[in-house]
Amino acid sequence: MAAQYLVSFLFPSLSWVPPTLPACLAHRPTSSASHHLALFPSVQLDAVIGTLTDRLKTMQKQAADWKAKYNIRTQEEVEAQQRRQQQAQA
Repeated sequence: MAAQYLVSFLFPSLSWVPPTLPACLAHRPTSSASHHLALFPSVQLDAVIGTLTDRLKTMQKQAADWKAKYNIRTQEEVEAQQRRQQQAQA
């Protein structure tokens, strides 16, 4: 569940998130009852998600600053600006 939240948060444009871990990452059956987090038993998911969220916000701010500083625009942004200019002239 936490992995699905993280994927959907980091990649909101994905329309499909796998419901389970891939077979290569799935935990192996053990005799222990505490095998739920067999991959990362000592990781606190809330702390990891919080850290990743903070890093994502920082990186998005840096990217926005870079775009503004170097006038970097997507094709959609260029086309939208051209349409606004054409509408202003009309």
